[in-house]
Amino acid sequence: MIEYEKASASDLPVITELYQDAFPEALQAIFGKARLPSAAVFDLLNGLYQLESPGFIVARDGGRLAGFIIVMS
Repeated sequence: MIEYEKASASDLPVITELYQDAFPEALQAIFGKARLPSAAVFDLLNGLYQLESPGFIVARDGGRLAGFIIVMS
């Protein structure tokens, strides 16, 4: 069963990997690489999380983080 909840800061490393796995074409088009250094993506997502943490929602399937959405105001 999939459950949804507010993300925590400890979810950011997994969100970082899910982001890179989900958008290789966009990363390639923008940066010329299908994957970026994880630390760079983490820093970007962490900055957004610090600004809009209530907008980070995760989906868990059996406790495993399976997806996310970021809603910015």
